[in-house]
Amino acid sequence: MTDNHRVDAYRVLVIAPLCPPDTVTAVPAVPVPPVRHRPVLALLLTAAIAVAGVAQLAVQLGVQLPPPVGLLFADGSIGYDALFLDGRWWRPWTSQLVHGGPLHLLPNLAVIAVMAWRVERELGTGALWVVTASSVAAGALGIAWLEDLPAIGSSVLAFGLWGAVLASALRVQDAPDRRRRALRYALATVPLLGGLFAASLLAPGTTHVGHLCGLLGGAGAALGVPAAEPAPSPLRRRGVARDLAVGLLLALAPGLVGATVGGIPSLAGGRRIAVAVDGTPASLSLPARMARHPTAFAGLPAWRTSVASSGLVFAGLAGRSAVAPAGIDEAEGRLVADEPDSRWPGWTDRAWRLVDPATGRTIDRIEEHLRPTAAGTLHVGWRLGEAGSDHRRDLFRSVFDPLRPWSEDGTEPRRSAAEAW
Repeated sequence: MTDNHRVDAYRVLVIAPLCPPDTVTAVPAVPVPPVRHRPVLALLLTAAIAVAGVAQLAVQLGVQLPPPVGLLFADGSIGYDALFLDGRWWRPWTSQLVHGGPLHLLPNLAVIAVMAWRVERELGTGALWVVTASSVAAGALGIAWLEDLPAIGSSVLAFGLWGAVLASALRVQDAPDRRRRALRYALATVPLLGGLFAASLLAPGTTHVGHLCGLLGGAGAALGVPAAEPAPSPLRRRGVARDLAVGLLLALAPGLVGATVGGIPSLAGGRRIAVAVDGTPASLSLPARMARHPTAFAGLPAWRTSVASSGLVFAGLAGRSAVAPAGIDEAEGRLVADEPDSRWPGWTDRAWRLVDPATGRTIDRIEEHLRPTAAGTLHVGWRLGEAGSDHRRDLFRSVFDPLRPWSEDGTEPRRSAAEAW
């Protein structure tokens, strides 16, 4: 029932029975003005991003803030490693609070303030919460799965709210004049925001995938979420509870997806490529993502999951077996011998922990498996990096699955077994 229908029903059911028949006259229906909700969440959202920006600037200027604040700005990005391998489900939200500087923060803050105000005024506080959660979830999953670099900044949310403003104009159906005004307002934002984001869209390192996914997430949520009821009522309270539940589920969705996918190496790794081990007939089962990021470790070919990742796998021939890996700088920490997590029959297995000398805390771990061949000693293994999660370890182990069947009598692996990957 629309607002106009409610007014007509009130006249028929309430006013008419109270008046004598000869005093009842037809009153033309007057369009009820649209309900404007208070932009409470829009103000809180804008304030949170602004306060985080000021705190980040203070940290950059040398102001001493609590350690968690500094850790947020130093390690708050969203990407493949954080979400799928390290299980950091909160990163989609912390990434929206971290920016590269004032020129990165201020345009995003201005767009979020205006667009969030518009969405909440039109659809209600619960709807804005759903739109916000949907934008961040879609953008975070898009960045984590499709981008090679991690990302920071609230532009994902800004694009999501912009998409919600464009989509909400399509929802106006009851009054032609109001529909035309909503469409004009929505279309007027296109050149404005197009110019505002032109520099960031053309800048290197911009996450176009995150922007597009955020926009689609916000637009889809704005089209699907019901508008809030105009007056306090049991129906309105149920609507608020529904929006809170849907928004919470969307807010946790990237973490739930990341934990599920990250726990299955075949899913977390994606498409596999057979990469020959130098000087041997064997191949690695290397995820296509890692094949795009070759590097080196201890003089051996190595691959990592992203450009910024400190975790990697390595495989290659070396002339001799060193006591410890040569890829660790003494400034990084102190190497301590450790027990290998896995044993390969016919291989020499060894592992080390990298310990912070000041605190004694383990900051990294290296595991290596060695096998003599006719061309030299084959070294294969992995460095877990700063976050030694089980998901990362399982993915790295799966890279070497074609090598593990080597028998204890020294027989070389058959090429067909490697090519099966």
